[in-house]
Amino acid sequence: MRATLLLLIMLVVPSYPQFNISLFVGISPPIDFIAKDRYEFVDLYWGSGITTGLSSDLFISPVIAVSPSVEYTYYEFDRYKLEGYGIPEWYFKSSTGEASTVWRMFAEGKIFPNNRKDVKWYLSTGVGYVFERIGAFKITFGDENGPDFTRTTQSQSKNFFVHTLGLGMRWSVFSRLEVELKGQYTTNYNYRSDTTVKIGVVYSIVE
Repeated sequence: MRATLLLLIMLVVPSYPQFNISLFVGISPPIDFIAKDRYEFVDLYWGSGITTGLSSDLFISPVIAVSPSVEYTYYEFDRYKLEGYGIPEWYFKSSTGEASTVWRMFAEGKIFPNNRKDVKWYLSTGVGYVFERIGAFKITFGDENGPDFTRTTQSQSKNFFVHTLGLGMRWSVFSRLEVELKGQYTTNYNYRSDTTVKIGVVYSIVE
């Protein structure tokens, strides 16, 4: 039993510890939301999101690393599209919305087929958890028989698990500093699928 435990520790904890952290920014695709009730529904759109985040890599072999990360994305309200309404006396006039935000946390594995000092590329895959908050919005209608009226919908939240796939490149700048470019695809195979492009800097704390 002790020998098995020692072997597992030797496999998990490398004799040559390599650990780095990275800061990154990125662009996330627009998001949309359908507001509906018994009379009408409106498609609401938020523009491309600005993403910032922090991640780290712990190498457990020369070419394999485990990588936790957390990121935050901010979306400004962009536009709306009226799909229909059910009462002839009412007519759609306008819609306004608050910003939407998304927090994402990931745990990924990365494979570096050419783990060189000057330039390297990697493939990644893993799982994540997403906290999505759709901003509150207002829809204003005119009434042929009276004054205009506004319906307000409070902000709505959705939490869900996702699967991730990614491809990244790193270029060495100094002995411990690298520049990274990464594309990451996330999906929960139902509600939301996104592809985010990120650029950042990677600093090796232990190498």
